[in-house]
Amino acid sequence: MGAVIASNAEFFLNTLSVYEENLDFWSDHDVSPIPSYILNKIGELGHVKIIEQDFSNVFQLPEEVMTNLMSSRSIMSFISIVHPFSLLLLFEYLQKDTEATTIVTEKVLEAFQTEYNSDIPLLKTSNPIINKALIEYKKEIKKGLSQQSF
Repeated sequence: MGAVIASNAEFFLNTLSVYEENLDFWSDHDVSPIPSYILNKIGELGHVKIIEQDFSNVFQLPEEVMTNLMSSRSIMSFISIVHPFSLLLLFEYLQKDTEATTIVTEKVLEAFQTEYNSDIPLLKTSNPIINKALIEYKKEIKKGLSQQSF
């Protein structure tokens, strides 16, 4: 009995540790989009470092995040908002044979599929350079969505 209790106690203490280290983060954020089978294993994360995004430039990923991503052999991510570069980053890692697992909320998946499978431009502008870049960007996303398993 002691071994069973000890292993369950360790799991319980690890879970508490993840929450206690960043109590403000967990209490201020809605985690309901995260599936319960993942939340039930949150103690397996170990030490968690929260990197706060500077909202003055929401499209730029923090340098520390990019450095860690570029050197990783395995990446697991959860996308709960539509960010224009999130899929391109994922496709880049897959092309480098980096093991990548991404979970997206149902609404985000629908937004990606709608946005990148429609003929409507991502953004309307009279600038031909931006228009050409957006067309190429959309082509890359469509190619990635058709080649990968989602």
